[in-house]
Amino acid sequence: MMMEFEIVNVGQGNFNVLKLLHFNLFYDMGAPVDTSESIIELNIIKNNEDLFNNDFGVVISHWDVDHYRLIISLDSLKKLDNIRFFIYPDDPPTTTSKKALSIIQKYIGSEDLHPIPNIKDKIEASVVVKDIIERGDTPYAEFEDNFVLKLIDGQQSTMISRNLDFISKHIFGCTADYYPKSIRLYHSAKRADRNKNSLLLSIKYSDNSYVFLTGDSYYRDINKYLFKWVGFADKVCFVVPHHGGRAGKFDLSYLTFNKGKAIISVGKDNRYKHPLPSNVGELESIFGNVNVKATTGLIGNITISLK
Repeated sequence: MMMEFEIVNVGQGNFNVLKLLHFNLFYDMGAPVDTSESIIELNIIKNNEDLFNNDFGVVISHWDVDHYRLIISLDSLKKLDNIRFFIYPDDPPTTTSKKALSIIQKYIGSEDLHPIPNIKDKIEASVVVKDIIERGDTPYAEFEDNFVLKLIDGQQSTMISRNLDFISKHIFGCTADYYPKSIRLYHSAKRADRNKNSLLLSIKYSDNSYVFLTGDSYYRDINKYLFKWVGFADKVCFVVPHHGGRAGKFDLSYLTFNKGKAIISVGKDNRYKHPLPSNVGELESIFGNVNVKATTGLIGNITISLK
């Protein structure tokens, strides 16, 4: 089995899955804010039950409900038994986000809970970071921590070491066809706007091919702290931030790749008018019409083979 990447059709929300041999890595577990529990159970969870049968780990990008709502529903259905770790921005800010975290705490111990602090909290003395913060940008740094990403193949597990360099070089590497070569976890400087205060993932799945998972981050920030470092990649699967809506000024000036796919996780006829036609048009001009896809109106998920 090769690796697969799946954008789950949850409507106006975000739920992405990196499917490995015996393990699923979830990036966000969202569902629409204004959807009933019964609809979530029937239209999302029941249609994707197989995703929860394997062991899985979770990265939550930020604490907006449409990026973690499924946690509450899955608990009611007793489908969180296979969770193995949970990575999240520290200090959940709302009653609902605290409830979601308390649910996760019923299933795993503190050693498998990984709150990731903002980089400002840890590198206060850095002149480079301090200057960027004062200019109002949102710097992202790669975070490494001494927790274990339990990407399980038999008895194998892979360690992540700790390093708080602004851009560090290594998180983990695997050579097998069903493991990525690296997964880089990024976090931002502290911002009041939760969309900016996010965890991002860069997944390198072959020598020069990537998946970028961006949550609701701003284009300016992902340009400077993810895309800029890719170079002329062979292929990129890029999940468009903020469901194709406003994420700061639409600007991909640091984009050095044009081979791959831009995927928009979005709900049909949503009240936010996502995705913006201007954004879709710009993406189509870069990637080509056939390579810009949205979950709008689809019955199933968008699945991409990573090889």
